[in-house]
Amino acid sequence: MMALSCTMMLSAAKDSIADKDSFIVAYPQGLQTVFPGLGGMQAPGWTSTGEENFDTDFLKAVVEDIDAKYTLDRQRLYCCGFSNGGMMTYVMANTCSHIFAAYAAISGYPINEFHLHHTSWRPVPFLHIHGKADDFVKYALVPNVIEDMVDRNGANPVPTVTTKSLPSTASTSRTERKR
Repeated sequence: MMALSCTMMLSAAKDSIADKDSFIVAYPQGLQTVFPGLGGMQAPGWTSTGEENFDTDFLKAVVEDIDAKYTLDRQRLYCCGFSNGGMMTYVMANTCSHIFAAYAAISGYPINEFHLHHTSWRPVPFLHIHGKADDFVKYALVPNVIEDMVDRNGANPVPTVTTKSLPSTASTSRTERKR
């Protein structure tokens, strides 16, 4: 199993779990990028255009490089990212759905590609995690992003929602969305 993660925030924890459970974790880093919407701030980032580009080529090359050194189980290859890395995760799901088994974006969503209406030869398993109080990558667009993914995958647009109580030690409940 391998996961591509675009953040180093939890790398030590991931590394210790990977060592213990015998899987590979890769932390590719995007090039220095100027973010005009953030006052011209420069930071490592990804070209999240929704279409194949040099960053998608780079991430595919990372997979091939790791596969040349280790034998990867391509049925258990996952792509995930945080913030701009989450945006790039959507790009990978849209352009490289044949490479990864599933995808997960944390506080990142497509910003330039809603008009592209990507489809795939298969439904793309996708987990989106986003806090409603996120004041940086705003939550307001998340319902549209989720609807687009549901439509793209040909899933039932009216989900069955079930609420499950957590064990008695917790005071909250968990909601699950099922097809």
